Amino acid sequence: MSAQNRPSPREFLDRLREDTLTRPVVLIGMVRSVEGDNDRIEFSGDCLSWIPIPVGMIEEVENLGVKSCKDHAHHVAKILLVAPRSEEETVLSRLIVEYRSPLPGGDVARLDGCADCMNQNCPDKSDFFTWLQCVAKYCDATCAG
Repeated sequence: MSAQNRPSPREFLDRLREDTLTRPVVLIGMVRSVEGDNDRIEFSGDCLSWIPIPVGMIEEVENLGVKSCKDHAHHVAKILLVAPRSEEETVLSRLIVEYRSPLPGGDVARLDGCADCMNQNCPDKSDFFTWLQCVAKYCDATCAG
């Protein structure tokens, strides 16, 4: 991992004292390439909706194998996004971390209806951060339970 996400013990202690520790954004799901596009990896948690992630936003990718999906299969990867570089990216990164965290009672935040809400209200996934803002605006209550 990068120095940003794996600091030395001294750097960790300094960040802890300064209250500047950040939780990295890690995504685990299905991935695929886009024919003719060398700058994006498409990511999906359900094979129904795919989100293009620019490679410039990805710090590390770890291949986790292949997962069967209906009558086909997809590669599965663990993606570590780069550290946020702006206030907007920091907010959106925090939303991703919170959205992907378990809710009280052990349920995962992606509840029934969440994917439907995202597909109906936020179908344009060409810009990752714009899409996240749309989900936060229209689907926050549905997706958070």
